[in-house]
Amino acid sequence: MAIFSQAEALACTVLQADKESSGSTFVQWSFKVVDDKKNVYSWESSTEHLGYASTPTAQQVANYCRDYLYGGNIGEDVANGQYAGVSKIGTKKSSRVLKSFESVVGNKTAGTPSDTIRSMEVQTGVNYTQSTTSASPITFANGDATPAVGSGNMFNTHTGTLTITMFDDGNFGQLIHVFSKGAITYDVTGTNLKGGSVDLVTASGDVTSWLYDGSQWQLINFMDVSANLTGGH
Repeated sequence: MAIFSQAEALACTVLQADKESSGSTFVQWSFKVVDDKKNVYSWESSTEHLGYASTPTAQQVANYCRDYLYGGNIGEDVANGQYAGVSKIGTKKSSRVLKSFESVVGNKTAGTPSDTIRSMEVQTGVNYTQSTTSASPITFANGDATPAVGSGNMFNTHTGTLTITMFDDGNFGQLIHVFSKGAITYDVTGTNLKGGSVDLVTASGDVTSWLYDGSQWQLINFMDVSANLTGGH
């Protein structure tokens, strides 16, 4: 049995979501997720809650899993935030959060799974190779307004003045921390960086944290090193 807060559920990433059928008859879903501490959880459901006639998209599956873990509108096995059937099955030891998966969401037909399980990349055109955890911060190239972040989770900006408009190569559910090393502006008013109604201007020593929802980077923390934080942050 697992208990998840909303923040914990949002931090989980789907490792596997297999839909099993016997002929044209639905049998069950099998889900596996990993949290931000690399704990792996799994559960099965013999009810087709997703409600899509064809194979659902990665976004729909991820939304369902996170709603289920938190409570949301799913309603199955819910008792004060506890979910019978969600079990911790181990800890992912590898520094890689996820590897590319060849069969994430597909129709697994009894007797011929290899013929019917297709990769999520084929179904949706989305690349589901997840990032590795940075051993040390990776430095963005000088002048790169759309730096790639698929190779880690901790980054340093260049020391020059720059306006960042997007982070490239993000993976769904990825959380990154960016350490400003110079006068860095984040354009959050006209781009897929979302952080309020006014562009963010950071200085050396400031830290921002961003969560990728599949299309937009949501600002979840901005630590201003020059601010008085004794009252909380």
